[in-house]
Amino acid sequence: MSEDLGSKPSAITITSREPSWLEVRNAERETIYKGMLDKEKRLTVNPGDEIYAGRPDLVLFSDGDKPPQPLGDISDVRWHKINLEP
Repeated sequence: MSEDLGSKPSAITITSREPSWLEVRNAERETIYKGMLDKEKRLTVNPGDEIYAGRPDLVLFSDGDKPPQPLGDISDVRWHKINLEP
């Protein structure tokens, strides 16, 4: 996925199959969300924002009308850039 750095903010939906710890930070590395995710969460994000999940295999990420996709597999615990495809 690629993103033009001049793009406008976009809304994303993050859900989890089970309660999962999650942190989202902006391009300046300032936290914009941190906590246990046990329900659907909608956030406005910008190019360069990142997401970190304690259980990336349980966290589902979607933008627009696209179907939710897992953030990663169980061993993919790292900061993931939030890239939105047009």
